[in-house]
Amino acid sequence: MIAHLADIHLGKAQYGILQREEDLYQLFSEAINIAIQEHVDAIVISGDLFDKPRPPNKSIRELKKSLTPAIERNIPVLVVTGDHDSPKIKDANILQVLSLYLDNFHLLGLEKKDSSHAPKKYILEKGFQQTILYGVPFIPRYRERPKTLNYIFHMMEEDSKNHSGKKILIGHFPTTKFFSPYFDPGIELSDLPKSFHYYALGHLHQRITYTFNDGRKLAYPSSIDILDKTEIEDWKKNGKGFYLVDISKSEPDLQKIDLQVRPQYVFTGDINTILNHIKSMLQEKPERKPIVYVELKTNKKDKNLHENKILRLLENIALYTKIKPEIMEEEITIIQKRHLSEEEIIANYVKNKDLARVILELKECLSDKKNIEECNKIAEELAKKASDWEDIKRLSSPGHSSDLEEKRAQNTSRRLIDYF
Repeated sequence: MIAHLADIHLGKAQYGILQREEDLYQLFSEAINIAIQEHVDAIVISGDLFDKPRPPNKSIRELKKSLTPAIERNIPVLVVTGDHDSPKIKDANILQVLSLYLDNFHLLGLEKKDSSHAPKKYILEKGFQQTILYGVPFIPRYRERPKTLNYIFHMMEEDSKNHSGKKILIGHFPTTKFFSPYFDPGIELSDLPKSFHYYALGHLHQRITYTFNDGRKLAYPSSIDILDKTEIEDWKKNGKGFYLVDISKSEPDLQKIDLQVRPQYVFTGDINTILNHIKSMLQEKPERKPIVYVELKTNKKDKNLHENKILRLLENIALYTKIKPEIMEEEITIIQKRHLSEEEIIANYVKNKDLARVILELKECLSDKKNIEECNKIAEELAKKASDWEDIKRLSSPGHSSDLEEKRAQNTSRRLIDYF
């Protein structure tokens, strides 16, 4: 049985937080201890053991500290170079250096950078059974990745013909089935060497297992911790950790091992929705202070108020809080006005429905050129009603006579008649 880990990224301090660097050391140590307890025959690390090609001294010390119990039990640790711990041009490979000074620590891959030599392998013997493990390092895009990998696979196939045992490929590269070409162009699954039983891959920070029609299996165990916001959904579904792989059977048997990582959450919505999310999170009672991402929908006026409220609430609860505000446009309500009749329009103007009715009758009489006598009668009625018009009365001062008031009413009626 082997323990298959990948993407450890020792030395990474997410958001510059020292505690996040310590989290990785702790999780890696826990993973190694679990592997020892399960009596594994080898520990496989499929690239990105370190976060940088020149890791800090503390990362190297923590690595040695974590691996010592396995090394003392004669459990080999087999690693390949990932994109993060790949040395720069003319720089030493830290993994190669460690393989010189740490017993049972083996860097697998190519003997020469130009791929002209056979890939380095490790033969694991248990009883009468042999398992041959080959390593494939990360190949940058500019080196024509598919062409280079196909050449390496061909060499591995040729070299493995001399061995009858189970074969395992340890690699750090993308595959087209599981990687977006915009993220990192990969190779087709059909290009993998077909005589191998298990493909122990790294580079994808999500848990993936795939079974070929003939029983071969491929797996990405994911990173051992949530290293980016984009990994949260997969963590919620599949967890974070590694695989125990039983290679003694006709088909590899994978057992998922989950590690207890620091929880991370993404909350989206307005201030009330966010507060409800936080309340639900607190009800879960996370053992470690979580990392919280808040996508806050708010308006410009309340932005600072809402942000400060969230930060105060999470101040002693979250290890780190990141708020991304989304300013919502102010809602503009457009009221569709009802079409008013002519009578309603006039009534709104004169503030008297009865008077409006007479005005409209006069307008219709004049527009239809009816009998002039009939129009005069309507006009007289209008003049009389206008004298009682409250708005006209307010125009007259207390000292004016009723005759003056009546004249003004009549003048107003004439102006309305002229208007129509």
